[in-house]
Amino acid sequence: MAGAASHIDLFDCKPELVKRHGQPSDFGEHVEAFQNGLGPWLKPVWDFKPYGQSGKMLSDTVAPLGGVVDDLAFIHNLVGKSGVHSAATLLQSTGFQLPGFPGAGCWVSYGLGSMNDNLPTFVVLPDHRGFGSNGVKNWDSAFLPSQHSGTIIYPGAETPIADLFPHKSGGYVTPDSEAASQQLMAELNCGHAASREGDQRLDARIRSYELAAKMQLAAPEALNLKAEPEHALKLYGLDRGPQTWAKEINADEESFHFAQKCLAARRLLERGVRFVQVWSGNDNGFPRRNWDSHEDIARDHGPLSLGMARGGAAFIQDLKQRGMLDDTVILWTTEFGRMPSSQGGKGRDHNPLRLHQLAVRRRHQGRHYAWRKGPVGLQAARPEKPHTSVRHPRDDPSPARHRSHEAHLPPQRHRPPPHRCAWRSHPPAAGVGASGEMTTPVELIHEMLLRRRTLQVVNLVP
Repeated sequence: MAGAASHIDLFDCKPELVKRHGQPSDFGEHVEAFQNGLGPWLKPVWDFKPYGQSGKMLSDTVAPLGGVVDDLAFIHNLVGKSGVHSAATLLQSTGFQLPGFPGAGCWVSYGLGSMNDNLPTFVVLPDHRGFGSNGVKNWDSAFLPSQHSGTIIYPGAETPIADLFPHKSGGYVTPDSEAASQQLMAELNCGHAASREGDQRLDARIRSYELAAKMQLAAPEALNLKAEPEHALKLYGLDRGPQTWAKEINADEESFHFAQKCLAARRLLERGVRFVQVWSGNDNGFPRRNWDSHEDIARDHGPLSLGMARGGAAFIQDLKQRGMLDDTVILWTTEFGRMPSSQGGKGRDHNPLRLHQLAVRRRHQGRHYAWRKGPVGLQAARPEKPHTSVRHPRDDPSPARHRSHEAHLPPQRHRPPPHRCAWRSHPPAAGVGASGEMTTPVELIHEMLLRRRTLQVVNLVP
């Protein structure tokens, strides 16, 4: 979730913080705030209630997730490396704090290739208002061939994919002239590339043009949400169609747009897209349209979290009833957490010492990982680093415990079905019970290739 969602107000119930509400914050050690965020203790903005057989406590603003809470694993003991949005967002998107490294989906595309030659391997569904911090650097291929970059799609928009079709003003462009242009361009490009062996840039551009031509036929069908039956649209809350939204940030608008992206993600997964990244919130601006609630948690987190919970719960139910959870990993994450103390009375400052992730995978269903967390939620008592495995090390029969950047594959006991990895708001984190060792995306891809695995990923990014 772009901007940093507050674990304290969503998934991490802190009765002690309720008791201390309004008292001067005393952390017992020096704490450096990003801004002036060391005001009095601030209790969770919403009340918490138990849900499911597990009795997991969720706040009222994410109550829709209560219906699927036993399918979720909550990982409460993650620690980031930076409290700066740009660096922390790069870490969750690429595994590195510095720019210049490929996004997680780029590595999956590069290492495993496509399952559908007519659609991209890696798709990004941004917030409808714009990109999060760093923009396209979060899914750029960097030093990998450019065809492995994420393809940006805006579900429900008049033009979901930029420049895929001629503009309305180009009525003189016909299917025959388009085909002739593509053939001429291919001949010119191939001739140019033949005299420059070893330069992959032009080859990557040629592949991108070829994919675009194929997508002209496949993408409209894949992104036609109106083709869904009425009961599916109702599940996602899309049965009424687009509305005229209020000027202020509101839950109905957030629910509609996030659900659109979740439904589009499911349709893309069904058609063989390996990695889908779903974003909630754009870069900083005023009024706030992201999770960076320095001024007012209730104003910003309320609509965003309820919209996320509604769309996310529908997505999980939909995958489950279609049997897709058997080979899908869904991951929810954000760049860092927020402080248990207040900022300006109603907001919270950045907290890289504590962040949370949610994972949905068949073997994780009904398991809630929450090591000793501390009474007020400042930092994890037993910290784990982002990008360690989402698997328990006992699940791996090999001598070396392999860990992954975005998802981990099952042990080699039989030939597995294709794996999809879904929901980020960013990369998987939390070595549940693991040592906190990290792996690079290169090691992940190498491992998957050695094991001859396939992988599909949907990454939901708040």
